[in-house]
Amino acid sequence: MENSRLSDLRDLYGLLDNLTDVIGGAQTLENRSVRQSCPKRGVYFFMENGEARSDTGSGPRIVRVGTHGLGVVDVHLM
Repeated sequence: MENSRLSDLRDLYGLLDNLTDVIGGAQTLENRSVRQSCPKRGVYFFMENGEARSDTGSGPRIVRVGTHGLGVVDVHLM
């Protein structure tokens, strides 16, 4: 079970790293233009520079995951 969890976490961070490369870098909330261009609904991941990953690679670790503007129906359709 733990091995599968670790593998899944590594896959998630790999996907997020690829997405970061595609969009030209991580988006930060301190950048006003990012806040203004945020989608009206979706999933968000907060990472914190002071919180480093260990077993899943290097870089900041996810400290919060949430949704915005999604209902139960929206989540099942994704």
